[in-house]
Amino acid sequence: MSDRGITLLELVLVVALLGILALVVLPAVQPYDEQKLDVAAQEVAAAVRFARDEAIRTGTRHGVIVNVGSQRLQVFWLDTSALPTRIFDVRDPLDKKLYDLQFATDPDLSGVKVTGASFYYRGRVNPTDFVGFDKRGTPKFNDSGTIRLLSNSEIKLGSGDAERIIKVAPVTGRVTVL
Repeated sequence: MSDRGITLLELVLVVALLGILALVVLPAVQPYDEQKLDVAAQEVAAAVRFARDEAIRTGTRHGVIVNVGSQRLQVFWLDTSALPTRIFDVRDPLDKKLYDLQFATDPDLSGVKVTGASFYYRGRVNPTDFVGFDKRGTPKFNDSGTIRLLSNSEIKLGSGDAERIIKVAPVTGRVTVL
């Protein structure tokens, strides 16, 4: 029996093989900024879906307004008993807090910014900063007596070099994250 130790070459080969094995076996890990961005994008998508679902459930128009300047997204319902008025007292069904995402102050959204929000409606040149849903969940709004259907939309979120886009489909109101 030989009492010989391991050589430096053998040690280097074992470490190299372990490194290669780790690269192959371990899943690719996203940078922290992208993880926060994905979470924020899902939060925004959930807020828009909730507004749509509430419009269908209650038969009352609901929507989401996105303010890029104040880094804020709010869910509202539309009071049409007199002049149409947005009421911002919609609450999150889980934590019962106002459905109000504030990117500048919420620690869960820190590092993520709303970089753009535009909702284009048929027959209207300029985009709005909101999307509204009728009792069937159709994205549209009453523009001074003219009912306008959504034609294109996107909410852009950014963190570092990464970006996510949330879209609302015309007619169906389906929400997707790209």
